[in-house]
Amino acid sequence: MKTKAYKLAAELGLHEQSVLDWLKSNGYPNVRRADTIRAEVVQAARKALARGAPPPNAASSNLRPSKPPPRGSSAPPAAANPPEDLRVSFAELLEAHLSTASAPTREAEPAPRATGPLSPMPARNTGPLPAAAPLPTDAEIRALRAEEARDAARREADEWRVRFNRARSERDEFAAQVKAWGPQVETRPALEAERARLAQEAALLRQRLKAVDDERATLESTCTDLQEELTELRGGLTALEAVEDDRRQVQEELQAAVQREMAWRARALELERAALLGGSLQAALSRAGVSDVADQAAVLQAVLGHRDGALALLRMLRPTDADGLGRLIAERVRRVCVDAVCNQVAGALDAFVLRVDAERECTVCAGSEERRWFARMALECDRAGVRRLLVIGGPDAVHEQLRGLSQGHRIDFRLVSANDDLFPARVQGRVEGADLVVLWGPGVVEPAVSEPYAQAAAREGRPVAHVVGGRCGVLPMARAVCNRLTRSLVLMTL
Repeated sequence: MKTKAYKLAAELGLHEQSVLDWLKSNGYPNVRRADTIRAEVVQAARKALARGAPPPNAASSNLRPSKPPPRGSSAPPAAANPPEDLRVSFAELLEAHLSTASAPTREAEPAPRATGPLSPMPARNTGPLPAAAPLPTDAEIRALRAEEARDAARREADEWRVRFNRARSERDEFAAQVKAWGPQVETRPALEAERARLAQEAALLRQRLKAVDDERATLESTCTDLQEELTELRGGLTALEAVEDDRRQVQEELQAAVQREMAWRARALELERAALLGGSLQAALSRAGVSDVADQAAVLQAVLGHRDGALALLRMLRPTDADGLGRLIAERVRRVCVDAVCNQVAGALDAFVLRVDAERECTVCAGSEERRWFARMALECDRAGVRRLLVIGGPDAVHEQLRGLSQGHRIDFRLVSANDDLFPARVQGRVEGADLVVLWGPGVVEPAVSEPYAQAAAREGRPVAHVVGGRCGVLPMARAVCNRLTRSLVLMTL
């Protein structure tokens, strides 16, 4: 965890300046005693500086140097067994060296190797030892020991200074905390009063909450009762609706039965009237010896082929079935104007053409050119065997007009919007199910929409009718379809 520089020095038992120097050389060039050090740097400083920190009894051990062994003894020198903290005074090293140099030269087995880093190397039998160095004087030894005493006193002073700095920093921290807590102590009465007020408000809110909970429980019970009643009412309403449907169905069946009875009665009265008036035309032909239906039709055609015979037949016929005769006339007679397109359509229907002067009375066009060309298109589609027309694009008004005009004709329009998705499978399926594909010009539908349908029609062998120009309506589409089907019919005939 993070810590301050002076706390780290107190923990390691070192002078603050030593710790600050180490931090300056390891990533904190402007460090001060109160700066906070990162956790990883603190851990590295502990590992590096703990190895060089003096032990607690280092001063006392340095003030009591070990006595040198007597001359001529075979005891190993003091340097052969260094202390565990690897600190040896200069006087001890000097005395050990003098004792080694004054020992007689002899051949001995090598001493066992020490494990400490300051242990001497084993002796080798290489010949006579070199000449011994001059012995220091007693004054020099006393000076060395005095210097070691001063170092020990200096270390004790440093330790005392560290403890003093630690106590002073703790005092400063305590004073800072007391100073920070001062405003809080002054505002304590106000805070206690606020706490009491808030406690009263909390008690009042708890009471209100309890009242709301009780009211909510009451409302839930009431809602449950109302829900049960509503379920019962819904069940009764469903049963009532079923009874009403049954009654309506019975009324409809009764009305249908009454209508059928009235129709049968009317038919019976007509038959009775016809029998009383002398019988039908078919009975008269049978009495004349013409009983076959085909012969009866041929006789009637021969009689009606002459004007006088037709007039005489009309005078003799009695109104036995006026409604049926009116339907027959409506099916076989076409009131047509003088337009050539209307005459072509009426002539192809195998009906009697009755000329009229007013175009609005024409049963083909009813005075509308779009209706006239739509009938012509229906005729051409019937001749070519085309029933399903696939129209790509166009406004909705044109689509509605096409649906209205197609009533009564054997044409099935499949109208596709220009905004529809152009999925290849969908386009292919639509073209496969159509007998003719109608494509508007580029002024009405974008080529990007028309081109996939044109390609699919070419692959499937479906004819395509292109509406030339920028107009969009029933008239140009009908003309384009008629031209395309007429050209295909001519080519097939050739």
